[in-house]
Amino acid sequence: MAQPVDDHKAPGELINYLSNLYKGFDPSTETIEAYSEMYFETHNVPNKDDMDFLREIIHGCTRFQPLLNAVVIPFLERSAISLKSDSGLYLVISYMALLAIEELSFDNLRIFILTQKAMKMASLLKYIYDPENFEKIFKVQWCRNYDASFVMEIYDRMMKYESAFLELIEELDQRVNGKMALTKASSSSQMKGAQSTSRKAHSTVIKPFKLTSPKPRKVEAPKVFSTSFMANPIPETHYTGPKKIEKKEKIIDPAPFNLSTPPKPEKLQK
Repeated sequence: MAQPVDDHKAPGELINYLSNLYKGFDPSTETIEAYSEMYFETHNVPNKDDMDFLREIIHGCTRFQPLLNAVVIPFLERSAISLKSDSGLYLVISYMALLAIEELSFDNLRIFILTQKAMKMASLLKYIYDPENFEKIFKVQWCRNYDASFVMEIYDRMMKYESAFLELIEELDQRVNGKMALTKASSSSQMKGAQSTSRKAHSTVIKPFKLTSPKPRKVEAPKVFSTSFMANPIPETHYTGPKKIEKKEKIIDPAPFNLSTPPKPEKLQK
């Protein structure tokens, strides 16, 4: 496997390229060679050794994707600090640690891991090197897709570098704890500084507001309203009585209707 040269792209940049390469690659639409060439031109990766290194790692990630998904997917489901958007990063690091460590060497892998956030990498490596996870998760899933002898090769490789990875995990934990301690110390010093500043602060002196004095205004004279009015004259009917009401002719009632029926004729004599 081609090794990245120190004076080319930095290890952190190469890891970011690998993560983005894997997330953007779609094997159903194009080949890894065509996609990687387009990616290298777009992101200005001119060095041939870097391109060969990136291409080989991505090719291995896509080839052993079922094996790596058996590690990364359960890890993302159980981890409280890991994001699904970092799945490409975790898959690339898992491939390097499980399948490509012989060609890459542990020292180079350590350099790549230390370029990332210590808490993320420590959480992933602890999950990979948990014996219970290997027996109950990895081994069961891997044997469904791969030969048992190949799975045992991976296990033997993990045991070979177990002590080195445990030391790396301890180093990452120390970095995490050191950053936490520095954060707590800085926050406590800021609180003490704020308290000392508040003690030295003088009390507030109350000062009157500078209000604008009102301008003098000319008071207008009140308007005079006329109270005289002319009442309407009293009508003449007030002194004379009402006119005599003419009698109307009585309406003669019409003759009442005779509702009786006429007498029936006598029976004819025979």
